[in-house]
Amino acid sequence: MQPTTITIEEPQQKRHTLRWIIIGLLAVGIIAAVVFFIIQQAQRVNLENSVKTELIRQNKIIKSSAMNNLYKQTLPSTIASTGIVKIDAKVSVTGTSYCISATSNVDSKVAFYMNEKTPEDGPISGNCTSGKTSTLPSVPGSVAVSSSGVNDITLSWMASLYATGYTVQCAKNQSFTIGLSSQSTINQSFRIDNLVANTSYYCRVAATNPNGQSTWSSTLQAQTNLYSQPPLKMTATIVSSTELSYSWDAVPGAEYYVLQYTTDINFMNNVTELRVITTSGLIKGLQPYTGYFMRAQAVTANFDQTRAAFSNPAFARTKKAE
Repeated sequence: MQPTTITIEEPQQKRHTLRWIIIGLLAVGIIAAVVFFIIQQAQRVNLENSVKTELIRQNKIIKSSAMNNLYKQTLPSTIASTGIVKIDAKVSVTGTSYCISATSNVDSKVAFYMNEKTPEDGPISGNCTSGKTSTLPSVPGSVAVSSSGVNDITLSWMASLYATGYTVQCAKNQSFTIGLSSQSTINQSFRIDNLVANTSYYCRVAATNPNGQSTWSSTLQAQTNLYSQPPLKMTATIVSSTELSYSWDAVPGAEYYVLQYTTDINFMNNVTELRVITTSGLIKGLQPYTGYFMRAQAVTANFDQTRAAFSNPAFARTKKAE
């Protein structure tokens, strides 16, 4: 009688079972990832829609505020950020164009903008400074001289639509070929340094963005100062019947100071002049009970005494003799 051979298949069945378990887990993981992706996409779509809805609403307000196809520089008070979005809106200096953008407060990458050419229901992805649909920035308006010094001129202007920066130029002639100084800035004011004292300059500003440069603003004329900065806060103080003290604020770049004192308010007669290097001190040997006027000049590397401005005069009277 032949022996009977029995094959036990249990291990193989276990392998098949384990394989199906692994496949099942992978399937569950894939399904979970797909569901998570779908949820994320749905959330982003909802976020984008909420930003677009608010942008469209505020864009209609700007559209309706136009008069004779011109937009006011001062936007309606209802154009403002909300708890959902940050709103940024600008109108060109000419009033013929504008741009309004809305950025999500939850995700700054969710941003859209509209302008005077955009369909009322068609926000564009990006923001007003992206320059994706604009050609060139508008011309800077209201260019003015904020201040001028001995070797510098400061200009200011109104913001340009779509601008990401500005070019500021000053030159000695209107064709901007002599003594040209050209600088760049992202601000709406700029000081051009290293100019020649007591010189007339012509200045202008242009706006820039990745697409290029606007046309130049209107040219204006500015003058650097002839005299150096005068000492400020000039004071004279009684000390005794023969002494008075003096003081003033230091002047940047001053190499020394010239102090004048006299009994003549016009500084025409009996003027005594002292060269000092400090901003305070004592004058001795004066007449008792006598009024004295004082003033000071700051001499710098660029300005000798003949071109140094005087401070405002100060007055003090010595005490009576004891």
